Amino acid sequence: MTSDGKEYIHSLKNFSKNSHTGEFLKNEIIKVIEEVGAEKFCSIVSDHASNVVLAKNLVSTKYPHIFPIQCIAHHINLLSSDIIKLNWATNIITCCKKIVTFFKQSHAGGAILQQEIVENMIKGGEFLKNEIIKVIEEVGAEKFCSIVSDHASNVVLAKNLVSTKYPHIFPIQCIAHHINLLSSDIIKLNWATNIITCCKKIVTFFKQSHAGGAILQQEIVENMIKGGGLKKYIITRWTTAYDCTDSIIRCKNALKQIFENESQLLNLEIISILRKQNFFRNVKDLRTILLPIKKAIINLEHKSTTLADCFSILWKEFNFDYYLLAYFLHPKYRDTGLQINTFRIICEKALSIWKLLGGREKSANELIAQISNYSLKSKPYDFEFVTGIHTVKNWWLMCKQQNNHIQKLALLMVSIVPSNASCERYFSIWGLYMFPKLILDF
Repeated sequence: MTSDGKEYIHSLKNFSKNSHTGEFLKNEIIKVIEEVGAEKFCSIVSDHASNVVLAKNLVSTKYPHIFPIQCIAHHINLLSSDIIKLNWATNIITCCKKIVTFFKQSHAGGAILQQEIVENMIKGGEFLKNEIIKVIEEVGAEKFCSIVSDHASNVVLAKNLVSTKYPHIFPIQCIAHHINLLSSDIIKLNWATNIITCCKKIVTFFKQSHAGGAILQQEIVENMIKGGGLKKYIITRWTTAYDCTDSIIRCKNALKQIFENESQLLNLEIISILRKQNFFRNVKDLRTILLPIKKAIINLEHKSTTLADCFSILWKEFNFDYYLLAYFLHPKYRDTGLQINTFRIICEKALSIWKLLGGREKSANELIAQISNYSLKSKPYDFEFVTGIHTVKNWWLMCKQQNNHIQKLALLMVSIVPSNASCERYFSIWGLYMFPKLILDF
């Protein structure tokens, strides 16, 4: 090893059939020293076996500037060896070795274990950061403006680590995912859980019962029920809580007809649910509560949705300033409904982003002046935004001037998608291909 920490292998020799005496080892070490050059050595580091200690001392006698050093790592390792010799430690290690041997030799067991290891690795923010950076570097960092995901702690950590390396890539929380958590919280309430559980039992029964499913389908056709049959509630599928309750209400008359005329096809559990006086009313109440959440999620899942569109439904845990700036830079909104003191917040956020983009003092001052003119609807920002004809992007591209810093900032903000719903769908579809046994009956 050199003084700067670099390691080199001079030679590899098998001395297993030779006498490992101190004199023999000394001669072999001296051969190496003389071939490389004695002036390049300052020490010999090895374990503390008696023959090696003797060899090192003999070498040091010939070359006093080469010190005999005992390897401290090897010495400390002897402590663990002594611990393993204790009975209780020996028993533990023996059990561990048996587990390791089994999973090494079992093809199926090893595959399942490897899958679990990967899934647990994914939970680490550092692992996610490295994977995200790989994608960014393959595609090109200049093509990214944000990372949008849920608000799990490991993902938040990963996004922040990535933004540290690429300051122009903003960490954004998926607003659709956040709003979906509202329905999850509602479903956790006892009365909602009971309703959803009953709905799931009805859906499962008619999905699995050939006779029951056929009769239900016949009733749907005869009653001209729109929207299809019963829908399952899948905890990982957004809006399915509403879809499930809505399907029960849509098929209410059909279910009642089957209950009254074909009850022999139903099991006692389904009969008990349908017999409850308030069942359909409770389902309808839950559906009414979930409807605004579904509408919000559907609207936010559109690829054309911007941060500005989300401004009115934000919570404290979101990075509010990003949404406030995006709202202001949307030509349809500008500063409509904003309080007077928010203009300074908008300017400060614009400057902080501009600095991350590499803007200097002169361009920053020009940016603030342009923001002021935009707020006052001065030229070239005096055109009205026509909904249905203009998009935010083409409106800003219409505003032409030299050193158009505000246009660059506005186009950046409008390019940030506040939801990763489309990615979630791809992940779900890919999961069905990867794990076909988990395919659910929709």
